[in-house]
Amino acid sequence: AWLSVDSEDSEPLVFVRYLVAAVRSALPESCPETIRLLEDEPPPLLASLGASLSNDLDALPAPLVLVLDNYHRLTSPAIHALIGGLLAYPASGLRLVLIVRHQPPLSLGVLRVCGLMSELHVRELRFADHEMVTLLEDATDRMPSDAAWLASLRQRIEGWPVGVRLLCATLRQGARADELPRVFGGWLPAVRQYFVDEVLGRPESLPPLVDLLRTSILQRFCGSLCEAVCGAEFDGPAFMLTIANGGLLCTAVDEHSEWYRYHPLFREFLQRYLP
Repeated sequence: AWLSVDSEDSEPLVFVRYLVAAVRSALPESCPETIRLLEDEPPPLLASLGASLSNDLDALPAPLVLVLDNYHRLTSPAIHALIGGLLAYPASGLRLVLIVRHQPPLSLGVLRVCGLMSELHVRELRFADHEMVTLLEDATDRMPSDAAWLASLRQRIEGWPVGVRLLCATLRQGARADELPRVFGGWLPAVRQYFVDEVLGRPESLPPLVDLLRTSILQRFCGSLCEAVCGAEFDGPAFMLTIANGGLLCTAVDEHSEWYRYHPLFREFLQRYLP
């Protein structure tokens, strides 16, 4: 079952209704007690609703994988508490999958220690060279086989799946494959539009835009370097905490995750708007 959520779904009763509807799309007779509570007047207390949902999920008639897509868009502490309760007392037949852009506000430490959670990060989701080539071959019948050509695109995209898809779209719109390393960058309209809508369009999880622009001049950065470059008013620890939460296209470049760098396309995009 798959549920794509947005910030408008951050009202707890609305969220539970959608969650139950997603579960029932796969197992139609499930969650009867939660359905009954949702129809009560006045509305039930969230604690009662959470307990009912936990019991209903534990009684599912068959194993279920439930995906909550874009979970980072939910802003309600009550919803995070409800999901935290489901994780603390997991239903026996349920596998819960959260797709997020940054670390969710959930207590995940115990799950990690007990081996009850698997995590896939950006580095595991990157496309390998052969996967990128396969997608590009589907987009054009004139694929260069030059190793330098592939290395140049690899350096620019770094296996980022969205970047590969945007690259394919650029080919379908008539760009020549042999020119891609030169014409495909953070300044391309389709790439710019993605960053504006999907990255900068969620300012609640971002540092101030001016801080992003000023730090884009750095090939790599840490908090103290950003403070030295940007001035005394720059809050290095707060900036690096946001970076570490994974809401941006950034990669740690040392084993202690103290130094980061922007994805090449995102850095090019930011530098385009430098004064």
